[in-house]
Amino acid sequence: MSFKLTAQAIELKLGNPLRKMVLIQLCDQANSETNICWSSYEYIAEVCEMSRRTVITHIQWLEENGFLWIERRYNDKEKKNFSLIKFNSVYLNKE
Repeated sequence: MSFKLTAQAIELKLGNPLRKMVLIQLCDQANSETNICWSSYEYIAEVCEMSRRTVITHIQWLEENGFLWIERRYNDKEKKNFSLIKFNSVYLNKE
């Protein structure tokens, strides 16, 4: 849980309250030392009370606009295994 990232996300203007809720929840789930989040789309959707598809759409927007980036990892059969979400220190300062 990263209180610092969460507090910084609250200050951002994203133009969409649902998008901001997703970002705040991702920041809340991030490791406070590494600023990496491992949460699933399903978990974020449940906590934010929105569909999985809506969460994915907002996370894609956040990635396309440089707020975070996603490192997709695959198993040996080229099936997606999990993703790491890392936050851009330009928007969310890592001091």
